[in-house]
Amino acid sequence: MDFETIWYEYTPYLYAIAGIMSILHIGSVIGICFGLLLIVAAGLIIWLRHNYRRSQSDKNERRITTFR
Repeated sequence: MDFETIWYEYTPYLYAIAGIMSILHIGSVIGICFGLLLIVAAGLIIWLRHNYRRSQSDKNERRITTFR
């Protein structure tokens, strides 16, 4: 895998880790809000990618079964 693919795949997890670290180590309200925002963004990205990939695999399965 090239760097761009690795970066694309792991960025949401880095966002989540940064959010958790922000919540744990920054005691202010802004730090907690920033951390929660990062965690929500990471979850949203992971969820959207999962749904898209599942819909693509469903389309591929339907296409394969119609040709048989």
